[in-house]
Amino acid sequence: MEENKVENVINIIKDMDIKNKLRLGICLTTSDWANILYNKTEMYDKFDTMLKKLMKNIELL
Repeated sequence: MEENKVENVINIIKDMDIKNKLRLGICLTTSDWANILYNKTEMYDKFDTMLKKLMKNIELL
């Protein structure tokens, strides 16, 4: 049963477009709940920069 829940979450993430994956990454890196063991600030900055570039490119289309 738990295995199916994990597979469902993985499939939901796989089906997301890149904007939403980056937003998810930002949310996870800013959440204390996620217990991320790496530099949260660095990861947030990377995801945020990528999302801003993507959004800028979308506006140019």
